Amino acid sequence: MEPAVNRTIPTLAFVFFGVCIVLTFVVRDRGPTISREPTDPLVQRGQDVYRKVCLQCHHANPMRDGTGAIQGPAIADASLELLEARVLRNEYPKGYKPKRATRNMTAFPSLAPDIPALHAFLTWSRQ
Repeated sequence: MEPAVNRTIPTLAFVFFGVCIVLTFVVRDRGPTISREPTDPLVQRGQDVYRKVCLQCHHANPMRDGTGAIQGPAIADASLELLEARVLRNEYPKGYKPKRATRNMTAFPSLAPDIPALHAFLTWSRQ
């Protein structure tokens, strides 16, 4: 009579590796970040501002919606007028139809000198 074969460990190992493979694709599918670095000093300054302030709620790639606890919308297409209104005064320009009806964003009036740089970075990020 042959001894009984315990198949529990190989089965668990197979399931574990299967789950790891699936999770790899799920995490990878969150979307790319920006893989190139800007060379223009104004765009670089805007990227620094984006990383220090905006990245808390918006995605690392400004063309994608945020994935954190507060999911800010994609902002790569934000006009200078919209940035000034939203960032400095927490309002929308007249006639602008917001992507979302929420008003979660905080005003950052101290960023007034950096708005042109932030706009330059968001424009550059669409390339």
